[in-house]
Amino acid sequence: MKQILLQQWHWTRILRMLMAVVMVIEGIRMQDSLLGWAGGLLGVLTLLNLGNCMGGSCAIPQQRQSGKPVNNDYEEVV
Repeated sequence: MKQILLQQWHWTRILRMLMAVVMVIEGIRMQDSLLGWAGGLLGVLTLLNLGNCMGGSCAIPQQRQSGKPVNNDYEEVV
């Protein structure tokens, strides 16, 4: 858990954390609980380094290559 919280901080993760802090502060200042909860959720997701693609499930699967190259025959259409 300590490794997740302290490593892999890049500029997008820092930006997400700054946006979360601003959202929570503005939610408290404007007495808007929805904005505060959304900022809190974004902050937790950022701390745990989670996002929309949980576990890389949004990745495009790689195509398997067979042992033989495929030769396609094409006809010329006039």
